[in-house]
Amino acid sequence: MNGPTLQPSSASSTSSASSSSPSPRGWSEFCELHAVAAARELARQYWLFAREHPHHAPLRAELVSLQFTDLFQRYFCARAARWQRGRLALRRAGGPEGADRVLELFDPPKPAEFQLCS
Repeated sequence: MNGPTLQPSSASSTSSASSSSPSPRGWSEFCELHAVAAARELARQYWLFAREHPHHAPLRAELVSLQFTDLFQRYFCARAARWQRGRLALRRAGGPEGADRVLELFDPPKPAEFQLCS
């Protein structure tokens, strides 16, 4: 990647960024931060699977990585497109006299999902 490389801290061993870690300064840092976390988790799961399923011939890490990135690209693009299509909606959360409000993502139905009632 271009630019400075983020070094993962020992405290951030989970697959998602810790709330105490500094916020990425741009998309490059955002992507690298999450790529490091995803790679760490995939490697851990790779070794767990190989150890727990010795009857399967182990795949080389490079092949697992290629298959993972292909599937990740497909699922991420579909999910991101769904979120981009959505709209934010403010609704009542049922507090006293409806005072509490919740901001949520509303995914409008596609034109094919509309049905006319007679």
